[in-house]
Amino acid sequence: MRTTNLTSILRTIGFSLVFILVSIAAIAQTAIVRGTVKDANGLPLAGASVILEGTRRGTTSDASGNYELRVNPGNYTLIISYVGIVTQRKQITVVSGAVSENSFDMQNSGDLNRIIVVGSRSTAVRSSTQTAVPRDVITSRDLILTGQVEPTQMINFIAPSFNSSRQTVADGTDHIDPATIRGLGPDQVLVLLNGRRRYNTALLNVNGTVGRGSVGTDLNSIPSSAIEKIEVLRDGAASQYGSDAIAGVINVVTKKNSKGFTVNSHWGKQYAGDGEVQQLGMNWGTRIGKEGGYFNISGDLRHRDPTNRCGDYTARVYTNDVVADMQLIAQNNFSLKNNMHIGNSEVYNKGVLANMGFSLGKTVQFFLTAGWNRRNGKAAGFYRYPRQTTQVITALYPNGFLPEIHSKINDSYIIAGIEGKLVSGWNWDLSQASGGNTFR
Repeated sequence: MRTTNLTSILRTIGFSLVFILVSIAAIAQTAIVRGTVKDANGLPLAGASVILEGTRRGTTSDASGNYELRVNPGNYTLIISYVGIVTQRKQITVVSGAVSENSFDMQNSGDLNRIIVVGSRSTAVRSSTQTAVPRDVITSRDLILTGQVEPTQMINFIAPSFNSSRQTVADGTDHIDPATIRGLGPDQVLVLLNGRRRYNTALLNVNGTVGRGSVGTDLNSIPSSAIEKIEVLRDGAASQYGSDAIAGVINVVTKKNSKGFTVNSHWGKQYAGDGEVQQLGMNWGTRIGKEGGYFNISGDLRHRDPTNRCGDYTARVYTNDVVADMQLIAQNNFSLKNNMHIGNSEVYNKGVLANMGFSLGKTVQFFLTAGWNRRNGKAAGFYRYPRQTTQVITALYPNGFLPEIHSKINDSYIIAGIEGKLVSGWNWDLSQASGGNTFR
């Protein structure tokens, strides 16, 4: 027993000595590159990048501007760089066991003394940052230049705080895009039409979509050809408007021009060849009376073909037995390609909006806004495969089936009232808004 223990101890000591000798020899074959990096004023430069060109060896200078690298003997190109500083390169030769001292005095670069703007989507100031809260004012021209046909997608391309993502395999949310500001819920974004509160949709967002469990407002039910500008209040306004304005406020201002006729159209498709989009918008205005009265009407027709990015199905179809399942797939000529519809849904949309106003006196005016919108949508759910016996009656659907979701969405609304100005300078308004949405 004692002999065995002694042998084990001697063997351990021997291995340790060999390891120490090998380590010492390896260290003796390396060299050290070190130095100090200083800025143009002679002060230590912390965080400067120090690398050996052509290798993966590198480090950064510490708070005192010092750096150190352990390298194999040889010839190297030492590169020192820092933001706003002229990069320096130096050829060095290091020998085994030696220390190579290399310090650098860096020079400032003049490139950061100027700002170059390489592009801009607008030549006019769009955001008001000097007001109590930040506000974006987006004109109809800015909306058209986005190349989109739906108001939610138009705003999505312009307003940085706004987000509206199209959903897929999401029940009715495939056809009504939930809109958010600053990542908060759709029910926390207040939508106004000409400064009057707009109603919510009849759809409850489910299936893990954006804003799950909430009800938002359908901005796409407003014809894009009727929009004069959109004002986005990018901060909470609950103290003024209520809890549904915690995220912010979107005010859609419609056209009130009293003359002219305009037509705009759009056509496009995806590079993959699907998702074709057609849009036709019209706007016409005429004068009422001689004291600034107007009547303006807009119409909008939109159609969006579906897109599909599903790919190939790789799981079991008929049975959980892999070999038997492959035989049944071949026997029934079942295609594993594009079993589901993953992408944009198909949508037909048509809407009309009318605006009118005329004077009832020197300081009193009557106004009215009325609109109607109809949308038909077609989407799909999850494919029901034959092996899912709790969801498929194989006697009726031997190869399973893909359930389709057909939606009919109707909107109608009217706003009417009178407004005026008192002698003391106060503005007053007496109006009534009525509207609703149905989803089937």
